[in-house]
Amino acid sequence: MKPLRIAFLFLFAWLISSCSKCKDIACFSPPASFRCKVLNTKNENISSKTPYSLRYTSKGVAKTIDLRLVTPNTGEAFLSTDEIGWLSAGNEKITNYILLSGESQIGTLTYVNQHLDDDCCSFYKTSQILFNSTSVLENLDADYCYLLIIKP
Repeated sequence: MKPLRIAFLFLFAWLISSCSKCKDIACFSPPASFRCKVLNTKNENISSKTPYSLRYTSKGVAKTIDLRLVTPNTGEAFLSTDEIGWLSAGNEKITNYILLSGESQIGTLTYVNQHLDDDCCSFYKTSQILFNSTSVLENLDADYCYLLIIKP
């Protein structure tokens, strides 16, 4: 009877330790970079005309993110940042930004990212992007950049 108890305890311990299907899986995807092109009313890309930045408030303090100008060998110049994906999904859930051209405000940006877990993997999904209250989430060009159109 004693060997049966030992076998039962061994089986029970093995079942408990193998319950987590995600135990040996390391799967994580960071938020996607925010890539955009600033267009004028004639749909001309003006992203390289002046420096652009995003202003936001965190715990009552105004902060600024400088947007990187990327000039690929092929295609048009675009602006990029990795920061707003983390800020939107982080503890503070910062989602509202002011787009600046130099020191001039040219629009408002709402960027909402969600942190999700599915089938042992952790990832981020962009659920909303508004520029001046208009959705641009589905407004991507061939370079996978969101198109932000400046209206007078």
